[in-house]
Amino acid sequence: MALNGESIWWRGNANSSNTPKTFTWTVDFAAQSALAKVWTSMYMPYGNGGGQMYIAGIQSIVRESSTAIQVVQANNDPAIGDGDMSSVTFGLYLYKCQVTIVLNVDFFD
Repeated sequence: MALNGESIWWRGNANSSNTPKTFTWTVDFAAQSALAKVWTSMYMPYGNGGGQMYIAGIQSIVRESSTAIQVVQANNDPAIGDGDMSSVTFGLYLYKCQVTIVLNVDFFD
């Protein structure tokens, strides 16, 4: 299986002070073999009282074949691949910090 394309989506500077926040983003594309990966490129805690945290990951993907469309839960996994992926939803939960999150999707033959 050969890599035939790659796309990177940056999501900038989500932040939260004393209220927890959740952010999600969805990227749609033509159904194809793909590997989606999420990571953070920047983390900055707010304050020095402790309790700062974040959780970043893939929430779900959509698998679209000629016979069905199926949503597959990914439970904040850092990476997930599928032969018929057509959408990926990724997210970030954070508290008392600032985070930049990155989604990378590799497409295969």
